[in-house]
Amino acid sequence: MYEKKTLSLLVTMCLVLALLVPNGVSALSPSSAQALSYVKIEGGLYYTVALRNDGTVWQWGRNLLGELGVNEKIRYRRTEAPIRAFGLSEMTDISVAEERYAGHNLAVKADGTVWQWGSAQSSDDYKTHSMRPRQIEGMSDAVAVSAGAYFGIAIRKDGTVWSWERYVNSQQQAIPRKPVAVQGLNDVVQISAGGGDGRAYAVKQDGSVWTWTEHSISTYVKVTEQTVPVKLKGLSNIRSVSVSGGSLLALDRQGKVWTVDEKGKVAAVHPELKIKEVRGHIGAILLLTTAGDVYGYGHTVNGKQGKVNGLPKIVAIGAGTYHNLAISTDGKAWGWGGDKYMELGAPATSYGNMVYRPIQANDEVDVMLNGESLPMSYTAILSTHTVQVPMKELVNAIGAKLQVGKDETGAPLYKISYEGYQVSFQLGQNKAWVGTKAIELADQVEFHSGAITVPHTLMTSLGFTANWDPLTRTVSLSKQSEQL
Repeated sequence: MYEKKTLSLLVTMCLVLALLVPNGVSALSPSSAQALSYVKIEGGLYYTVALRNDGTVWQWGRNLLGELGVNEKIRYRRTEAPIRAFGLSEMTDISVAEERYAGHNLAVKADGTVWQWGSAQSSDDYKTHSMRPRQIEGMSDAVAVSAGAYFGIAIRKDGTVWSWERYVNSQQQAIPRKPVAVQGLNDVVQISAGGGDGRAYAVKQDGSVWTWTEHSISTYVKVTEQTVPVKLKGLSNIRSVSVSGGSLLALDRQGKVWTVDEKGKVAAVHPELKIKEVRGHIGAILLLTTAGDVYGYGHTVNGKQGKVNGLPKIVAIGAGTYHNLAISTDGKAWGWGGDKYMELGAPATSYGNMVYRPIQANDEVDVMLNGESLPMSYTAILSTHTVQVPMKELVNAIGAKLQVGKDETGAPLYKISYEGYQVSFQLGQNKAWVGTKAIELADQVEFHSGAITVPHTLMTSLGFTANWDPLTRTVSLSKQSEQL
């Protein structure tokens, strides 16, 4: 009797789930849906990099100098939605250089390798080049990284710290100095590359803080050799450090923050607060309390002091040059401050490209082609009625032919030919032509972030299935014959 009731209950639950899940969307377990959460967020000059806990890396903001490393030859003013970092998966840590104009990004993979991407000045033609993610040769067993303006450092599993220079040549080839161990450092649990002065910091298991200077190719810093680390006085029982302009911020294991100025003077920072995380950036201090509230002091990005209002409960924070970032308990990205290039992930809300009350970043969209993630140089964007995907990215990925002509009025007319299919459409129109037959589109053809985008369902007119899953925020494109 009990088994019959249990079976009846299971059948009823399945029917309810079937009614709740829309057509074309697969049901996911709660754990699967929760897996799509940001776990770390970092800011640079006008852009943001975030690590999702499925090991993928997402970026948004400016790409005029190739900061996002989406393509060596493709740059554009800004993204309008997050874009997935090319070739990065199973990542466990990220870091963005805090120094202005650096555009230097690092990530650690689960296998202990370290990857670098972004913009950099060439050592031979002195021009700025953009690099897609590439591995730092000679670096292994890494568990954490920190990006400086002109160098990178990493902690290895054995607690040692390794460093290397960072620059490229005019062929966009990364040619860093081979990573070497920093002398005298072991049992290290946290690192910070500091600002553009070549200074770096390390926290040991015993709570002591050590500092040294890395060799730098900066014309403003005359350092020829790496210095030997020295222990900072007045700090003990420390668990992490961050840099704010010329000052060091240290968080101890009791949740208290201490500042060390350029003369070595140690002072408490808002001891009335119990802090979980501290971040510094160009004279400002960002504090995350154990209760999930965020406070900002000093030269804050919006000029306000004290508690940041308008945020949900927060689990992690980040700081860019002119913008602040946070991750809420549901894994969403939030931001406030400067938003000139949509580095907050959504349009500015106030005059002067400013956001005074925190806003939530637009959702990221992953595009899968025949079961594999499709690397793209432009963003896919979730709109009201559909998902907009970059047209040329799809054409190149499936090996189709694109022709650009003109209609009778002289307006551009785009035609895609693929394996006997022909689809034509125009910018700003919500209809297309399959051969000579007109069809309605779920949304109009648009222009986003430097690329013409089309509704993802347009791919069905080229012999593909095109499904959108809002739980995983994934567009899945597959040739129909491969589904049979």
